[in-house]
Amino acid sequence: MGRRFPSWSSLEAWRVYLEFQMFSKGKFMSNVLTLPAETRTKTGKGASRVLRREGRVPVVVYGGNAEPISAHVEAKELVRLLATGTFFDSEIDVVIDGQTIKTAPKDVAFHPVNDRPLHADFLRV
Repeated sequence: MGRRFPSWSSLEAWRVYLEFQMFSKGKFMSNVLTLPAETRTKTGKGASRVLRREGRVPVVVYGGNAEPISAHVEAKELVRLLATGTFFDSEIDVVIDGQTIKTAPKDVAFHPVNDRPLHADFLRV
């Protein structure tokens, strides 16, 4: 007895089911990710190096006719969001000292050898 292949109607039903699953899980919609941050008072190369030694990554939130905000985030949290694969296609809610700012990721600078994030820029939406 030969192999039975599904009929066209069951293949069509399977395609519709998969499309529904993708849309319902947000594969085609932009995700909203949350990134907790803290403001930083010291800026510059030396202050940024100190932050990186402590496992933090300096970030800047700018745009939207407001003053730029210098902050820092946990490196592990930023790497976790980068590993989602949808980081640059997502809306990022940056929570700085209890205030939520809706942003879009603009740029992330990586170390040339070990690929750790060195700096991140976010644009207000």
